[in-house]
Amino acid sequence: MTAHSGYRGYRCSAEGATAAGLDHVLLSYGLLERGDADGFASLFEPDAVLAQPGLPLVRGRSAVQRTAEPLTATRIGTHALRRVFAADHQVAVTGRFTGEMYDSHLDVAFSDIFTISERGLVRSRITYFFAKP
Repeated sequence: MTAHSGYRGYRCSAEGATAAGLDHVLLSYGLLERGDADGFASLFEPDAVLAQPGLPLVRGRSAVQRTAEPLTATRIGTHALRRVFAADHQVAVTGRFTGEMYDSHLDVAFSDIFTISERGLVRSRITYFFAKP
């Protein structure tokens, strides 16, 4: 197993396609925050699925890019990653998002669950926000 330096100093261990996928997942947050919708979309498979709270399901790399464009154009916020787990073509990330989304300011805990393809690209990403009961 190879250890990978994670986003902002976090570390995870993974092999092969999962290791490449882990690198892509960690890179994806930086690309969003730097305003690079093209780069963000390039990390996804052509038939990728993106599910986010309160938004319609997004299918396909071009739709992922179209969804990311307004977010990256305004550089909506920052992701402070807390934990990253990677195994068996899956990557899970927990953290805190602070920024503008859904026409309001958010400061919310989140979890992203990624499925990684054999090529190390993101096949799916599902985002969950913590909501008070």
